[in-house]
Amino acid sequence: MTSATATLSLFVMLMVWNDFIYPLLLLSDSSKFTVMIEVYRFVGNRNIEPDMLFPAAVLGSLPLLVLFVFFQKRILSGVTAGAVK
Repeated sequence: MTSATATLSLFVMLMVWNDFIYPLLLLSDSSKFTVMIEVYRFVGNRNIEPDMLFPAAVLGSLPLLVLFVFFQKRILSGVTAGAVK
């Protein structure tokens, strides 16, 4: 059961981490913005420069990549737990 819980919690964290529309529309305090909104505000919406966009995107996704590396065995066993009859 711990593998399934770890997998579900990582997927929920991934959804919350990448959430863009709701925080953009509902939040007015900049200290509560998600990472993707901060990347959007850092890069801008008119003149997108790859030398600013790519490092910001990598730094925004790096914590999720580190979590996946650490919990890889649990995630794979959680995903395949219900696949076998």
